Order: sequence, then structure tokens, then C-alpha cells
Amino acid sequence: METNVVLVVLVGLPGVGKSTLCKKLSFHLMHKWEGHTVQSIHVCYDNLIPLSLQEKFFKLKQCGEENQTDDDNWKSARRNVYSSVDQLIQCLKMECQNDMVLNFFNISNKVVDKEALYVVLLDDNFYYRSMRYEYFQLARKHTIGFCQLYIECTTDTAIQQNMHRQERVPSMVIEAMAAKLQPPLPSENSWESNTYILQANNLDKSQGVWDLIYQCFTSPVPQLDDHELEKAEARLKCSHSVAHQADIYLRSLVSQAIRAAHSKGNMGSNELSSLSCDVNVSRQSVLAAVRNGTLCFPPNLAETVSDENREEFQSILEFEFRKKLKES
Repeated sequence: METNVVLVVLVGLPGVGKSTLCKKLSFHLMHKWEGHTVQSIHVCYDNLIPLSLQEKFFKLKQCGEENQTDDDNWKSARRNVYSSVDQLIQCLKMECQNDMVLNFFNISNKVVDKEALYVVLLDDNFYYRSMRYEYFQLARKHTIGFCQLYIECTTDTAIQQNMHRQERVPSMVIEAMAAKLQPPLPSENSWESNTYILQANNLDKSQGVWDLIYQCFTSPVPQLDDHELEKAEARLKCSHSVAHQADIYLRSLVSQAIRAAHSKGNMGSNELSSLSCDVNVSRQSVLAAVRNGTLCFPPNLAETVSDENREEFQSILEFEFRKKLKES
């Protein structure tokens, strides 16, 4: 095998059977590839980020009523999971113990075994392409395998199946997420080429899944050589139009931050002046990163921003802006 770790990203609406598929995969992987111990690690976002918090944020966002605290808590929780997966991969590749990371995912120390193969199942909705792309980048960073399992399902079927869950997701949340869902497009995005599509009503036909995962062990995502890196950097330097739209949105974030401080009425003129300086420095820093390509957008955002991907684009900018502001 060329790598001992494969990241498997599950994509689909709530209620389509992603967690059920993970359990099936975990069971069958124990009987695969004689001569190799295969350990499956189920990273379930619903266990790491309370479903109640996810529902609250999504519902408030749909109504335009979310506050900055809700937004920060949501994004911070997701970044914490991402960072922990990064550390987990290092742990598995180096075959070393990292009790903090293992405890975070509730993984036994016995899982880390010399010469074992690891399948990390990332169980979330991953409705935005950018959510999945950042894990592809993580796979490239560590030169490990990467693939996507997309469970195709109608919105009505997802809502019906959701009714049988112990913790149900409100139907309005599923409907809103269905409208935002960006299915994998292997024919258009080369990084999504390792994608297998399953039907929600037939998860047992999964021989193709085993074949895909095996292929990922033998063909990990390669790191970019110098020539490819130059081409990638050129692509990542966003078009003038995208940078212009980023500038407009970042300026609106500056205005929002200053208005919020004014409305609280507990800051003096010197403090407000200092805040104004900090938010503008943060804006300029993020905008510079957009223009020079150090802020990496997924390919669907790097060239143009449309009504379909505007919210995704703004979400990335806002996260980076808040992060810079906290660092100032």
C-alpha cells in the first residue's frame, strides 16, 4: 500500500442513512484485505457538535436572526473538528499515541497499531463543496487517500426517513439544506474524481465502495510538484471581479462591527477609534490574502461568485475576518 490512511467524506441530507452506511462499512472492513488489519474510525459530527446547536444555528440563519456569538460558536466548533482530524491523521501516519486527540474522538489506544490500515469516515452533511474541498487539501497535505460517498435521495424521502430517527432534524432545516446542497461533480472537478454515488433506499449494494477505498490506499493524493504548484497558485489568485466582491463584503463586515459596538453604548471614543482601526486592518489583511492567493478558495469560488455560491463565499470571508480580528 502507498498510504495507510484514507479519508472518506460522506455527503447527503440528514436522514438519508450516512451513519447507517458508516456502521455497515465498519463491519465489512473487518473482513477485507486479508493480511492487513483494517481499522475504521467513525468521525460523527452529530456526536462532536450537538445536534441541537446545529439546528439552532441553521434555523436562525434561515430567518436572518443569528447573532455573532451563535456564528462564532458554530464555526469554531467545526474548525475544532477539522484541526483534530488533522492531528489524528498525523497520529495514524506516525503510529504514535496522542491521548488528547484519541479522547476527543473517543478512540481506544488499541486502534493505533503498527502496519494497520485506517479508514477515517467523516460523517456530516457536507452540503457545500468548500466543506469537502478543505478535507481534500488535508489529504494532499499528508499524502493520504481521499474519496467521497454521496448518498442520493429526494427531499421527501429524507424527511420521511428522518421521522424514524431518535433525534429528528426539523423538516424546514432539511428542505433548506436540500436547496443549498452542492452534489459532487467528478466530471467538472478533478479533485472529486474519487466519488461513489449510492441510493438512499439501497445502501447494501456497496462492492464499488470497497473497490474505491482500496484504490485510495494504492493511489493517495499526491503533493504538488513545483510546476503544478505554480499553476495552482496562478489559479488561486482570484479574478478581479471576485476580489472586488470580497472587498465590498469585507467593508460591510467592518460597518457591522462598528455599528454593533455603537449600539452597546459601553465604549468610549478612544475604544471606538481603536476598534475602527483593528477592523480595518483585519479587512485589509483578508483582502490581501484573497488577492495574492494565500486564502485558498475551492475552484468553484476562485473564478466567479454567483447567487448560487454567494453565501458560501461570504461565509469563508467572514470566518477569516473574525479570526484576524481576534488576533489583533
